[in-house]
Amino acid sequence: MRDRDLLGSILFCLSLNYKQMNLYYAPAFFWFLLGKHFDSTKINSSIKRVFILGMVVIGTFVFCWLPFLGSLETSLQVLARIFPVGRGLYEDKVANLWCSIEPFVKLKRIFTIEQLIKLCRLDTIGNQFLLETNKL
Repeated sequence: MRDRDLLGSILFCLSLNYKQMNLYYAPAFFWFLLGKHFDSTKINSSIKRVFILGMVVIGTFVFCWLPFLGSLETSLQVLARIFPVGRGLYEDKVANLWCSIEPFVKLKRIFTIEQLIKLCRLDTIGNQFLLETNKL
């Protein structure tokens, strides 16, 4: 792989496991690398390159998570620390929409934390879909 894409993928996976804020960049990394390594005129070599890239990503995550995979409880504790949604949607000031709405509409009074998590997920997926279909 040229241009150090494998090293970049490893480093990005490490950053994802360090701080959830880096998920913001994940769709851009994914589509860029997929577009760069998939050539419709060379299907076999494209599949091989994408497979190698995928194995590097999976291997990096396994390496990071291996110490915590001993029990489900430990894994869930780690996930709760990476995604601290129990403390609200405003962790690390990454949720600009929610921070903008909060002074006018007290979302925590209207929705439960579980409902707010679902709304955030839906908002993220919807925005990603709009960005991909409109190529903004």
